[in-house]
Formats: sequence, structure tokens, C-alpha cells
Amino acid sequence: MSRILLVLGGLAFLSSALVYPIAGILASGAVEAYLISAKDPSAVKVEQEIFEAPKGVSKDSKVYRDAVMGIYGSVTDEPTKVLFVPAEKFVRPKELPTLTLLPIDKQKGENPLQVKTVYFFASKTTGGAAAFGALFALAALFTRKKKAPPAHPAAEDHRRYTGRTDALARRPHPAPDDTGPSSRPAPRDQERDGRRRARPQP
Repeated sequence: MSRILLVLGGLAFLSSALVYPIAGILASGAVEAYLISAKDPSAVKVEQEIFEAPKGVSKDSKVYRDAVMGIYGSVTDEPTKVLFVPAEKFVRPKELPTLTLLPIDKQKGENPLQVKTVYFFASKTTGGAAAFGALFALAALFTRKKKAPPAHPAAEDHRRYTGRTDALARRPHPAPDDTGPSSRPAPRDQERDGRRRARPQP
């Protein structure tokens, strides 16, 4: 049982160590875009026709960027890194090709996966896996079988003596021999027989 718990603890610690590298691999394929609430396509077409570039500002300025962003949807200040979004979903406006937009229709339930969400769950998973690994290690420590203490020499000698006497008691005894001393005639009977043989015959 303790060995199984140790294996589970090792797997938990290994998972804890691999979560962040996996999150980093996923984040490497992210696309940075401005997430905006999408406008109706017909409204976007009208906005494109009436658009006038802000005067006296460069295209790299926030004012120009916000003006272009307002054509396609709401205005946001910071870009967001997203994952697993098809390339056709992104918009690169002809008014500012360096800008990358991702219009989102909340009514359709569109909610792209963000890199910060991945790292949030990675931190939770790392902590949880490490905690489970520690619990499995402690459980393995408490369930480990303890070695029996060595037997006392006197008790060991008594055990050997008891075993030897039991073996002797179980050993079969030989049957009595009919030709043994009990079946032989007594000395007096032998002497009487000898006297009878020594008498002369009439």
C-alpha cells in the first residue's frame, strides 16, 4: 500500500513540475489583439465610409488607434493575448494595418481563451498537485510496515528446544520385537531342561 501511495505522490509532484512548462508552450502560440465588442457588419460598413482620420496626429498615436478601433466596435486600451482563435476572426483594418482587432459577440457566447486564464489555472493546478503529492507521501510514511524487533537469545533458544522436543514426540516408535529378551526362557527353565537331558535312559 505504501508503495502505491509513493507512486501516486511522485506522479502528483511530476504534474506540479510540468504544469508551467506546458502553459508556457501554449502561451507561445498566442496572438495579441484588442478585444472589442463587435458592431453589426452593416454599421461597420457605414463607419468605414464616413471615417475621417484625426488631423495633426500620427498613426502610432493612441488617438488615431482609438478612432480606427471605433469603426469596428468598442474602444479598449490594452491588448490581450488569446489562444485557439481562428485566423479569420481577427481584423486588421485597412485604415491601420498594424492594428489587430478581435471583435467579440457576447450574445453569441464568444469568449476566447486568454493566456492570463491559462496561467491562473496553472498556478492553482501546481499548488493542488504539490499538496496532493505531500499528502500521498505522508500517507505512505504512516502506512509503511515496521520491521519486527530481533528475538531475545533466551526466547530463541527456548523456541529451538521446544521445536526439537516436538519433533521427537512426533517421531514414530519401533514395535516391540518378539525375539527380544522377553521371549527367551528364564534361566531356571534352562537349568531344569539341562538336568532332564543329563538323566540316563533306562
